[in-house]
Amino acid sequence: MQAVPAQQLARHQRHGGRDRGVRVRARLWNAAAESDFRFMHLWLEASLPLDPLDEKQQTPLMAAAREGGTYMCALLISRGGDVNLQDRDGWTALHFAADGGHEKVVELLANRDANLDAQAATNGWTALHIAAFYDRRVLANVLLDCGASVGVKSTDGKTALALANERGSNRFLAAVADKGKDDRSRGAAPGHGRGRFHVKV
Repeated sequence: MQAVPAQQLARHQRHGGRDRGVRVRARLWNAAAESDFRFMHLWLEASLPLDPLDEKQQTPLMAAAREGGTYMCALLISRGGDVNLQDRDGWTALHFAADGGHEKVVELLANRDANLDAQAATNGWTALHIAAFYDRRVLANVLLDCGASVGVKSTDGKTALALANERGSNRFLAAVADKGKDDRSRGAAPGHGRGRFHVKV
């Protein structure tokens, strides 16, 4: 991706007309997805907005999270990127990271105050529902350790645990059981401590 001087980039974005502005923003999304730090630093140097929305109402942080760009996500968040913005389907950066199976990005977002129980507008799924759907044990462990709740229900009334039982997601169910055992061994009460998970196993 060819570098563009920061002042020229800002001029194209602000005064270059709709088509040119769209092309410049498209480069921003590509830079986020591909972890192109050279272009991203030019964007930041030009003091351009970090949370512009594309036609799907998605932000560069969502693009970086989808591709597992941990360091790009960290950069965008450190410069003011909003971890809890939702696209037109209600997905946040956390949903995209979970969908891609990117545990490190999920942990980063959780530690930057991402809403772990944010629900998609289309089906009410949280990141934990996504982990249950794909039967991802490590991802489930990360979300549960960070405080994701198993009690949130989707629009059809299913918790992540119910979804996992329905799909036979045994690795996810094992993560849930392990978390329950850990909580009991520490004497954790439901809804207390860093995590909010409690279940009988």
